[in-house]
Amino acid sequence: MQSTDNGNTWEGAYLPVDIWVYTYNGVPMHMARVAQLEPGKTYQFRVVVTGGENQGKSNIITHEVR
Repeated sequence: MQSTDNGNTWEGAYLPVDIWVYTYNGVPMHMARVAQLEPGKTYQFRVVVTGGENQGKSNIITHEVR
């Protein structure tokens, strides 16, 4: 999910097929490339996991597009 209003509202993020899974120090990591971001905007992103041991909302990360 992505937000452009400091997390007040959320919408689905546009993710192309590029999702990578790799291991860092023995911990599985996932990376996705988000597309269609506008220069000059600050975005917040989070993942919502449904089902399983880690279900719920992830921590939020912030990225400013330059």
